[in-house]
Amino acid sequence: MLKQDENLSFIIEPQLGQRSEQRLDLYFSIPNEMGVNAQTLSEESYFNNQFKSYLAYNANNIHLPLVRSRFVSKNKGEQRDYRQNLNLYCYQVRLAIDADIKETLKIEDPDEFYQRAGELCEQSQSLLRKLRRYTPEDEKLISFYTNADNYLSWQIEQSFLKLLDEGPRSSDYAKERNDLVNFCKSENSYREEQQYNSESTLKDANRITNKMRLLQRLIEHGVILNRQTRYLNSYLKRLVKGSVTAVIMALVMIVILNARATFTEVTATLILILGLIYGLREIFKEDITRIIWRSIVRGRPKWRFVFKNSVTKDKV
Repeated sequence: MLKQDENLSFIIEPQLGQRSEQRLDLYFSIPNEMGVNAQTLSEESYFNNQFKSYLAYNANNIHLPLVRSRFVSKNKGEQRDYRQNLNLYCYQVRLAIDADIKETLKIEDPDEFYQRAGELCEQSQSLLRKLRRYTPEDEKLISFYTNADNYLSWQIEQSFLKLLDEGPRSSDYAKERNDLVNFCKSENSYREEQQYNSESTLKDANRITNKMRLLQRLIEHGVILNRQTRYLNSYLKRLVKGSVTAVIMALVMIVILNARATFTEVTATLILILGLIYGLREIFKEDITRIIWRSIVRGRPKWRFVFKNSVTKDKV
């Protein structure tokens, strides 16, 4: 899936199966007037600074009925197990609600639209009840539960407000719209009763949005995998560079010894010849190394990403 992120950036979302291998070729067309070339930014710097990749646990075509409530039911066990299960549950709910809202907005028939919206409302209420049913007793886990409940309630409310705003409007479906509005109001009142957010935060739209984005990042901990970059062929590159240097130095020493045999005394001509030899060595050493290295690494990967579970640190 390819979608625009910002004005000068885009997002590619592939789904990897078990032991699957994917190849992605990107071609950029840049006007010559911009003066962008290989000297503007090195290949390694461009790759590490401009390409951001994330890997997360996911399920194909996940929808609200497919969200596994067994994650939040596992409140017995170690603290990290509960947190990871809770985060994974909230992460799946967010993906599912986004996917279902997007599909519902494509429905043009009002009757079918509001029928589907009512089903989503019932499913969302059921998922929220399951989350709140398994409130942890351990005080150390309460903060994780509070963040998840606060974020999920707000996220679902915003999703249904978007559904009401962009969906078809008709006076014939006033009852259905009122039911959805009442559901959003009930979630808003629930967060106020639980005192999840301060009054100053609620009064400022930017502050509440930033807080929810922060909670989203905290929830993604344990779901979004940690990435480590490994540089491939680093030892091979050193070997090539060392071999080329050794060969060139051997040739240079042969030329120097022949020059010393010709000129028995140190003269200006000998110094000029030696300077010319060393200058040619520096010029051709880089060019020869670059040519040989390009021929070796052509078609081979240069970097490898190693993903680890952010909680258990296990290699995925």
